[in-house]
Amino acid sequence: MYRDNCFVRTGTYTARLKVWIRNTWDWLDVQLRKSDVDYIQRYCATRKECVPTLRRQGKNWYLDFTFEENVKLEDKPIDRQIIIGVDLGINNACTCSAMLSDGTVIGRKILSLPREKDSQGIS
Repeated sequence: MYRDNCFVRTGTYTARLKVWIRNTWDWLDVQLRKSDVDYIQRYCATRKECVPTLRRQGKNWYLDFTFEENVKLEDKPIDRQIIIGVDLGINNACTCSAMLSDGTVIGRKILSLPREKDSQGIS
């Protein structure tokens, strides 16, 4: 959704979305959950709020908010750095590996999303 074109915050707990309804683009007023907005205000106040994504899960619709944050990384010599790689896959959601600069793998994690696979009919 594009800011000001498809999404506008009208208040602390309200927003307007431009959605395709009844064969036309209409503005729809939505209420945001107080607990979600309070969480965002408490923990994401220093981050830049990006435009949300409208997501459908079953018969329900959700707004997923993303945030940007600039982080200053500390300068370390190259031989003391840890490298993290993420491989997005087809059969698994992703494979994450952490390794030292000399190639020694110090951790590996495979994340899978069985619920998404089942809902799409993939076995």
